[in-house]
Amino acid sequence: MDQGSAQGGYRGVVARRRVQLLVAAGALAAVALVVVLVLLLRGGDGDKSAQATSEPLAYVPAGSAEVVFDVDTREPLIALGVEQLAPRVTDGALTTDQVHALLGGRAAIATGGGKAWLAFSTNAPAPKPSKGAAAAHDGVVVFASSAADLQAALKSADSSAAKYARATFDKRFDGLPQGTSARVGFRPQPLLASRSSQIANTRWAKSLRDGAAVLATEGNVVRVPFKIDADPVGLTPADLPIATGAQPPSARGSGPLIAGIRNPAQTLTFIRTAGLLQELNLVDQLPGFLKPDLGNLGPNGTLTTTSLDFSHITLRTEPPDPGDWSSKLGRLDALSGIARRTGITDIDIAHKDGVYTLTEKGNLVARIGIFGRALVLSNDPSADLQAAANAPASPTPPGAAGALTLRARPTAFFGEIPDLISGRIGDVTGWARAELNGLTGELQLAVG
Repeated sequence: MDQGSAQGGYRGVVARRRVQLLVAAGALAAVALVVVLVLLLRGGDGDKSAQATSEPLAYVPAGSAEVVFDVDTREPLIALGVEQLAPRVTDGALTTDQVHALLGGRAAIATGGGKAWLAFSTNAPAPKPSKGAAAAHDGVVVFASSAADLQAALKSADSSAAKYARATFDKRFDGLPQGTSARVGFRPQPLLASRSSQIANTRWAKSLRDGAAVLATEGNVVRVPFKIDADPVGLTPADLPIATGAQPPSARGSGPLIAGIRNPAQTLTFIRTAGLLQELNLVDQLPGFLKPDLGNLGPNGTLTTTSLDFSHITLRTEPPDPGDWSSKLGRLDALSGIARRTGITDIDIAHKDGVYTLTEKGNLVARIGIFGRALVLSNDPSADLQAAANAPASPTPPGAAGALTLRARPTAFFGEIPDLISGRIGDVTGWARAELNGLTGELQLAVG
């Protein structure tokens, strides 16, 4: 056994759990982008070397890690992706050249608690990482964030349970396409917490147990089917972030990211119950003759945002009685000036070009527009509400079978894209279906 030196503490970005989770959560998307690049430049064919017999999954904590990748680097597309991603996951402890020398067989990559484990099925010698520790053992090269973690990985691989490592991991992917070269198992709760602690504390998020996704190519389409299992005990359909059932919603418009939502009032209630969009709590304080009905926003809605952080969102719906919204906003407009001058409230409302802008103590609460049957709500001060109301219908993503659909520009998922391929890939499309026992769905990217 050739063991590299360990670096005490293994500090830096890899020790920061949130950053590590965000890197891992985006890694499959980055692999997909690499696949797209190679499909465009080389095509999808390539010779594969002989199958190694050792099992990298036995060396990583697949049952407890927050994210676990199982990849076949005999596939050139996947090998290129792993070569670029491994240095990121290890915070630069391994270089691309060091990783390149380990490719050509199966590999497993796991992250959790600010740590990383990588195992490559190869007879190559172990590299000397700039931090952490590495060793060659029984046809596998292993990297871990510390010498102690490396020793634990080697001990795990020598245990009697190691022979079942792949079979156990395979069970997480029941119902997903088989035989793919890139798979990821993940624990959804810590990933949600890294994005939004409020969402992570909801009853629905706490019910989530295990997630899995695979990357597959069909012709010039990259597909990422996924599923997340949940414990339904104690849950009701009202606890879910989207309505149940397979019927996809209709959506309108285009933008960096648009989502179609069936029963948008349920999604809005979920977001507010989680403690987000607290600005709308002001609406609850209004008397009945002024308070619009946020509990019935019509059968379909379109959510538009400029980025995945959802800091600025615009919601277009068609409530059953848009005239009720017009009447109540008109009354509020007429009364707010009097109430504010007499010190009863700090609410101010301005009406211009069909848009009502509500502020409290100078802070934007919401912008609301009613245009025909369309109601548009936004917390984006620069959103064109009339354009959102008049936007044409968007095509439903292929195969959509759930209450949420998605269409996004590739940069919303991948960030900057090389000019070489930016004009040859389409939008990312997808859908999700929620039930009490979990979430299923798929993302797709067409390559032209």
